[in-house]
Amino acid sequence: MKNRIDISFFLCMISIAFFLGVLPPVFTIRCVQELPPWLALIFMTIPVQTAYILSCVLPAWKYCPDTPLRTVLDLAAPAKAHTPKIIFGTLGVYFALGGISAGFVLLLKKFGVETRPQEAVEIIRNGTPATIAVMIFAAAILAPVGEELVFRHVITRKLEPLAGQATAAVAASLLFAMVHMNLQAFPALFLLGLWLTFLYRKTGSLVSAMLAHAVFNLTTILILLIAVRAKDWFSVI
Repeated sequence: MKNRIDISFFLCMISIAFFLGVLPPVFTIRCVQELPPWLALIFMTIPVQTAYILSCVLPAWKYCPDTPLRTVLDLAAPAKAHTPKIIFGTLGVYFALGGISAGFVLLLKKFGVETRPQEAVEIIRNGTPATIAVMIFAAAILAPVGEELVFRHVITRKLEPLAGQATAAVAASLLFAMVHMNLQAFPALFLLGLWLTFLYRKTGSLVSAMLAHAVFNLTTILILLIAVRAKDWFSVI
């Protein structure tokens, strides 16, 4: 178990460092900027999440060949009794974090700090149907699977023996917020990370965190789509 977590942790950190260092400069290249938005989004999300998933799955296959993957990676379905907590608890967290984000933005503006929405928000506001379809796939499937494997399963479990459960949860959640590279969303993403860690520990199933992550992302997309359509409607009347 220790060898598997150690190798996965190393691979995850290499993946995070590589993509944080490579993707931002790549997207300043003119030919990349001229890609259709849906293709640029694929280029931006699929390699990252694939690297995350492989960083966790390959060591599991290597070091635990006789144990089912869903057992090694805590991917058993959560008990039905946890469903309300996963869905409705996450919706409650979503709206609470929306208020926190709004307050944080006002605070930043008060100190003269310029803010910008997350890249995903801009894509939904201005994207074509194809781009939004790719975004929904990435937000509802790829990101919840890849990021929960990395931040909740591997990084949190690697740090727990060294620093304890609470410190490990805080450290992993801070890193989770940092890799999204958006100051405006940082507090909300950090607190979301803590909520997802809580669900993982409470239910014993990483699937709980994945489902909650998907609910959170899909709620964001749905609300943004409604807001954009409402704005277009009101601009006509």
